Amino acid sequence: MSEQVAPGAHAALVFDGAGYRLAKDLAIPENITLVSLPPYAPELNPIETSGSICVATNSPSPYSKVTIFRARLVGWRDAIWSANRKQMLHKLVAITAWASLAFIAYATLSPIQARPKILSADLEHIVAFAVTGLLFCLAFPRQIVRVCFIVLGSVVLLEYLQTLTPDRHGTLVDASEKIVGGALGIFAARATLYLWHRKRSPPSKS
Repeated sequence: MSEQVAPGAHAALVFDGAGYRLAKDLAIPENITLVSLPPYAPELNPIETSGSICVATNSPSPYSKVTIFRARLVGWRDAIWSANRKQMLHKLVAITAWASLAFIAYATLSPIQARPKILSADLEHIVAFAVTGLLFCLAFPRQIVRVCFIVLGSVVLLEYLQTLTPDRHGTLVDASEKIVGGALGIFAARATLYLWHRKRSPPSKS
């Protein structure tokens, strides 16, 4: 290599500094200077960029395996994060559903002077159980029988418990309004879930 350098010129030979490339008794010509790359500097070594070329050409290379493994790790991470978000959302909806039912029980059985009043009594019956039915159906979409039992069964139970309180009374009219509200909420949730799944499902090929 020293002989290939032009007369009067000086050459710089770059090497990566690996231990097995060095020799203690290496004689370095006067017209050549060895330049060692700093450690952990792959951007300064052109051979390090060959990994992307190997991946692009689908040729067998350890770089392609590393890239594929890294992509799989990213995919697994995203899948776990998405599943965790769905579980957190499901738990939040379920907690909200039970909280709404507990609030209805309090408003139904508490003393009449402590009963919160927002709308007219008839409209409150319908809206309250419609929201509760909606939440329970979203929290347990695959357990429609259980949802109906909880929502509609709580109407009957609360109306009966009202007859045991000194200042409250349960009536068939109130029970009917609450049942209608709960059924409307369940139906609205079922329709929403059906349209959402239908929108996400791929179109069928004819």
